[in-house]
Amino acid sequence: MAGAQPHAGAERDPDPCALAPAAVPGPRREAGEWPPPSPAGPARPRLVDAYCHGVLSGDLGLGAFEARLPGTAAPRTTLFDSPTGFAVRRWCPPLLGLEPHCPPARYLARRRELGAYESARLLLRGTGITDYLVDTGEPGDLTPPRELGAAGAAAAHEIVRLEPLAQQVADTSGTVSGFLANLAEAVHGTALYAAGFCCGDGEGGILDGLGGGLLGEGAGYGYGTRPPSPTEVRYEAARWLADRPVGGRPTSPVLLRHLLWHAVATGLPLVLRHHPAGPGPLAGGCRSRKTTCRRPRSSSRARSGRSPAFGRPPPPAPRPARGRSRH
Repeated sequence: MAGAQPHAGAERDPDPCALAPAAVPGPRREAGEWPPPSPAGPARPRLVDAYCHGVLSGDLGLGAFEARLPGTAAPRTTLFDSPTGFAVRRWCPPLLGLEPHCPPARYLARRRELGAYESARLLLRGTGITDYLVDTGEPGDLTPPRELGAAGAAAAHEIVRLEPLAQQVADTSGTVSGFLANLAEAVHGTALYAAGFCCGDGEGGILDGLGGGLLGEGAGYGYGTRPPSPTEVRYEAARWLADRPVGGRPTSPVLLRHLLWHAVATGLPLVLRHHPAGPGPLAGGCRSRKTTCRRPRSSSRARSGRSPAFGRPPPPAPRPARGRSRH
């Protein structure tokens, strides 16, 4: 979001304090900036979209648009009649100059009239969101965080998905040792600019092929409270690199647990993806170690005396030796 700039007249005035309060120039905002300036009252609270993806950069037909609505249609209805469909038809058309609950075909025709970018700009700015946390690991022609923030006049922060990151490292690594070294470097290098990491906890992610009992210490590949051993990691990395197709993402529970603990060690927030049935067992593992899911503040860290990565208290500092009193 563009920052406020002082009025040019304030720079030329030799004594701005001598002006009457009503004549003191206020901050200037750029056209289209959200939220609009308020002449009186408290500042508008920040509204953060804590997990989202980019938007499609092209126009969609009726069937393609409906296919992207979540949920399932009841008999003799469409997804436009679902709760999500009702919400879209109620709130989106007025932002494009139409009446609420207009026919879906009319709404999509209006989007085509305005163009994909202008429609996205009006819809995003109409939400009042000031910050987006954008998961960039979703496949498809979606706008990157910078473009999403520009269209919505908001700040956009990147959430890096761990599985595609491991896939990119594997595509450029020739040996097991090289893969593991490059993977650690990639995760910690990404932490320099990312706002957080994202890890699967549902279908197509960590739970595939694991069965039950993820969190027990003796439950096979359970997450437990410790990272996997180096021997386990090397064995699974060698097996995966030998069998994977080009572009394949890791599905081994040991490698995914290894990735998860690398992300935990950075101290950045960790977002867990799960499918609509609810959080998977991995979420319970993060509840047992709360610092893996959020970044502790410096003040609270100093008060609690705990390490940001693993929640363990640091070793006590050595006490200075006391000199013997002469009295």
